[in-house]
Amino acid sequence: MEIYTDGSAMDGRYGSGLVVLYYGQKIHSEMRRLEDYASVYQAELVAIHMALTWSLSLKEVTSINLYSDSRSALQALADPSNTSELVLEVKRIRELEIARRLVFLHWVKAHVGYLGNELADESAKEATKLNNVGGTWKKPRSRISKT
Repeated sequence: MEIYTDGSAMDGRYGSGLVVLYYGQKIHSEMRRLEDYASVYQAELVAIHMALTWSLSLKEVTSINLYSDSRSALQALADPSNTSELVLEVKRIRELEIARRLVFLHWVKAHVGYLGNELADESAKEATKLNNVGGTWKKPRSRISKT
């Protein structure tokens, strides 16, 4: 099973999306709009969080390949010294999944025609158009005014 995730920003709004492919066929997708103070980095991590949370419901699957085009999000998840609340929450859910099945995180180059990545990108962009915000995360440091 392959899960592609993406985060996006459009017109000052942020969205996260995921698409699940099973033997090349789309079987599931989700999208979520984030608070307007979010960042694309945060949207990428929320998309991975959404994917891992969704995968917890699977029963018969023995391995999951999760693809993200965000090197910074994947590097944050690999960094044992990262103390971001969102990163720690994603790591916690990943540990729950790893206890049940193989979970592999992969980086994939964006906008080069990978079907799953393109579909996840569309989903994240559509999420920015949603009226309701789904879930609230802390304001990223990059958005906190120093005045």
